Amino acid sequence: MRFLLKSILRSIWEKKTYTLLIVCSIMGSSAMFFASLSISGTLIQLRTDSWRSSSGYSDIVIQAGKDSSSGFFYRNGAEKYAANMEYCVGQISGYAVYRTNSGERKSVSLKGMDLDGLQQLTPLAVLAENGLYPFSGRKLLIGKATAESYRLEAGDSIVLEINEQRCKFSIAGIAENKGPFAGESRSFCAVVPLETMQALYDARGRVDRLYIKLLHPELKSRMILRLVKEYSRLSVREAFTEEEIRRQTDSIAAPILIVAFILSFMSIYIIYTTFKVIVAERLPVIAAFRSIGAEKRTSEAILFS
Repeated sequence: MRFLLKSILRSIWEKKTYTLLIVCSIMGSSAMFFASLSISGTLIQLRTDSWRSSSGYSDIVIQAGKDSSSGFFYRNGAEKYAANMEYCVGQISGYAVYRTNSGERKSVSLKGMDLDGLQQLTPLAVLAENGLYPFSGRKLLIGKATAESYRLEAGDSIVLEINEQRCKFSIAGIAENKGPFAGESRSFCAVVPLETMQALYDARGRVDRLYIKLLHPELKSRMILRLVKEYSRLSVREAFTEEEIRRQTDSIAAPILIVAFILSFMSIYIIYTTFKVIVAERLPVIAAFRSIGAEKRTSEAILFS
């Protein structure tokens, strides 16, 4: 028994490199797998937050559909159910062209809405302002990234071309890069007072989109049915369905999980190969112990030591 114990301890000491390799492979594969899952979850959350930058956490979105005679509509039908809503924010979207000092033409995405409605939809901090309140008339709220890119400050005036008309606006505020300004590294976005946009697009009292958040989200399906009756020619849908989010995020998660699987498979292969080498080297020792009457359990202990 003493000889057997010495043999096992000597074997462990001599093959400590193999033991270390197996332990490191297990630890590495486990760490990579869980890290991949964590990164996948983080990317999905970032992507979801990016999608929600325009509609916030609203439950229902109403907008013009294929059968709509006009891109604009009144909000009266939705306001009938205001008692069941946390908010009902109207918006008019548009586009403009901004000429930089160098003469370059830049496309501008305009979002016409009330300042209170914007804060309800996607709360954000105003970093600098000059005459922001009351938010009416020819005023703009832009993001910090846009202000830095075009060297604009609160109080500056810029000229935008809207429907082939030159309109002068005052930059009334600069906000953090959240909500409608979240993707400003690639585009120029500006929030305009809703009444101003309605006048520019000859849509007084109307909007082209409604964002609705319910007091009781479990009533979403019932509320959609009611709103479909009110706006039969418009698109009434959930802002984000779980199936839609899952379908979009699968394209992010799948490659990361594939990489995690490949790394885990490589680690398993390393462990298997190392174990095969150990078995091949231990066979003479195991045969010797078996020949002198060692039990199967003892042989297995020698193999795994």
